Amino acid sequence: MGDVENKTMPDRNRTYTAIWQAVKSGKIKRGKCAVCGASKTQAHHTGSYKGTRNLRWLCDKHHRAAHVRLRKTKGGGYKKSEREIYIAKADNSRRLIWMIVAKPRELDTDEQWFEAGDVELMAHRYLVRHVLGESHIFEEHEKKLSSVFLVQSYIAPVDFVLNERRISEGTWVVVLWIPNDDIWEKVKTGKLRGASPRGPAKLLPGQPLS
Repeated sequence: MGDVENKTMPDRNRTYTAIWQAVKSGKIKRGKCAVCGASKTQAHHTGSYKGTRNLRWLCDKHHRAAHVRLRKTKGGGYKKSEREIYIAKADNSRRLIWMIVAKPRELDTDEQWFEAGDVELMAHRYLVRHVLGESHIFEEHEKKLSSVFLVQSYIAPVDFVLNERRISEGTWVVVLWIPNDDIWEKVKTGKLRGASPRGPAKLLPGQPLS
């Protein structure tokens, strides 16, 4: 995985290490999310990535939202539609949705990207853990959904068109069956629009994508 903000990576890595060492030692108290009050939080910098000051504690959802707002303010370098199209197709009669989980060498919502091999590895690991009952599907990364079922998961072997949208070779595609009325209504109204893999990863420096 690479990060388009490579110039800030040394400062960011040193700062995050310092923060969690301070939390572990008790010098800094980990707070609740400043937006929703959730107890599981991450440190968000309101200024530069230096030191342990100017911190705001946010949950995963609101931390991501803060960075999205920041990128919009500074200019993301790519069109909004290019980073927000995740559901490629929906079949209302069968309540199936085709979702784009990850694409190789394309910026995601965190302005990071995956190499093709990493996308394939994520897809394979998730499916194995899903079969073992160790991986689940969540709403907004928080609420586990017991009424949404994974019925297909594959890596696109070639470029192809799905519902008038081009799917590039190496893209991780999943098909979900959603019998739950409330969840399906959120899909139809656009309240749920996509998916993202979540798990531990190591950020590596790389050249910004052109």
